Amino acid sequence: MTEILDPAAEGFYTGWTLGAGPDKVAAVLRPDDEDTSYIETPGPDTKQSFQLTPSSIPPGSTINSVQVTHRAKRITGGCNDYNFLRLGGTNSEGPAHALTSSYVNYSDIIPRPGGGAWSIADLATLEVGIRGYNPQTRRATTLYITVDYTPPAAAAGNMFLVF
Repeated sequence: MTEILDPAAEGFYTGWTLGAGPDKVAAVLRPDDEDTSYIETPGPDTKQSFQLTPSSIPPGSTINSVQVTHRAKRITGGCNDYNFLRLGGTNSEGPAHALTSSYVNYSDIIPRPGGGAWSIADLATLEVGIRGYNPQTRRATTLYITVDYTPPAAAAGNMFLVF
């Protein structure tokens, strides 16, 4: 099963600027609205992260993977963006994505920052982010994570018969 978590508030990194829209969180929420609302980079090696909406994954579930997706385009020159996750003061980054002049979705399954297995508790403090590496200008208009999980098996003692 999967659950999508969207940005809820700005996180630890706040380096990107609001290009259009009421605020940075609203600018990257789904559904994608292209140039109606977006954030953009003011300079090289700039990071922006966001805290996430609360998860409703059932207790006892196993988290299989966390995928970060952002939708972006370059405005000037060649641009590379990186998806990342931040947990407990540690970042885990995906590979570089060379942006095009049209909006494209860039997705990566990113391992748990700090290593080890994911827990449901991790989702409460996990941040999702984008790192714009080059000094050229780019825009991001959507950012979210998709959590792939396996719900807990029903306990044998919790079965009920209905007649």
